[in-house]
Amino acid sequence: MREYDAERYRQIQEIAADIFAHHTNTKKEVIGDLFSQEYGYATPKVDVRGVAFQESKILLVREVLDHYRWTLPDSINFYRIKYF
Repeated sequence: MREYDAERYRQIQEIAADIFAHHTNTKKEVIGDLFSQEYGYATPKVDVRGVAFQESKILLVREVLDHYRWTLPDSINFYRIKYF
């Protein structure tokens, strides 16, 4: 990658961190640390979740990356569901 391109990508990452921090009330430095852990091409991260009903019950899973809080299953967790 040319230095010119690398600088442009850093600028875009900085703008994205500003936007993310503004809308989440998170410090820009924290967002910058998260972004710096990413590798490869900068692509949108999309999360799709679904609800599974059985009579009056709803299927929930524990989100490992969110301190095991209960959440709706998503396409990534579908194959890693731990039943409690």
